Amino acid sequence: MVSSLDVRMIVLVLRKSIGARFKNCYQERDTLLIQLNKDGTHTYTITPTAFYEKEKTESAGNPPPFAQLIRKYLDGLKLSAVEQPGTERIVSFLFSNEKRKSILVVEFVPPGNVLLLDENAVILGARVERSWKGRTIARGEKYIPPPALNAVLSLSLDEFSELLSRDSNTEMSLAVTCGLGGDVAKLVMKHSFSNAPHDVLESFQRVWNPEHPVLPVPPEKGVVVDEKKEKLIADLRRRIAVQEERRKQLENDALVATRSGELIYENYQNVKEALGKHKQKFTMKLG
Repeated sequence: MVSSLDVRMIVLVLRKSIGARFKNCYQERDTLLIQLNKDGTHTYTITPTAFYEKEKTESAGNPPPFAQLIRKYLDGLKLSAVEQPGTERIVSFLFSNEKRKSILVVEFVPPGNVLLLDENAVILGARVERSWKGRTIARGEKYIPPPALNAVLSLSLDEFSELLSRDSNTEMSLAVTCGLGGDVAKLVMKHSFSNAPHDVLESFQRVWNPEHPVLPVPPEKGVVVDEKKEKLIADLRRRIAVQEERRKQLENDALVATRSGELIYENYQNVKEALGKHKQKFTMKLG
């Protein structure tokens, strides 16, 4: 399952491909393959539970109708933006040229879907059409995203504190109330210095803004993936990245503290005289 943090990594990595020209689209059942051209051809595989880059040879035969639709509307366009609404498990790819725009939306919210929209967010087509109360995925309908949870990124510390106070279990609040999911909530709490809201929010911000984002590694053919093991490996990689950022922060703090000490030493006499004057004034006031 793709977490909100996985989606964040996808967005950060794919933003490096802005300016890439749409090349082609293939579809194999519930798997969609999008090819972009920028410094060579890059093929991105999209399934209801995964997104990764992998080499792809061209498929034989006619593509399914949805793949043909994507080819029709994205032909001649370039990738101009990649966005994630808040911490939602949704990615929108804006393709455009001087005359027109189209938006490819990938929803990783179960059961998962891929939609093609026009520039006014009207649905041109979808991998799967379905309907719920208040939300219909069908050609010609205005696109309404899945119900959003609390947008942690836009909350103030007071608002975040109030949100966490609704449940005695901070990790559960992050996972459910904030909509981060269990894996991300655990990662945030592992790197938080305490359960205090300001520490938890700071930990979330460090996890959410990695220095070196990477796409998920695709599973190898014929290999049975141990999901627990893969989650553990991904978790360890994220923990290492967060710890590395924290190490750099501490090193910087140490340099600042060292320099402050050096300045005090270099100006010891001036500091001593200044403190003496303040002490004298304070004593006179008491007297």
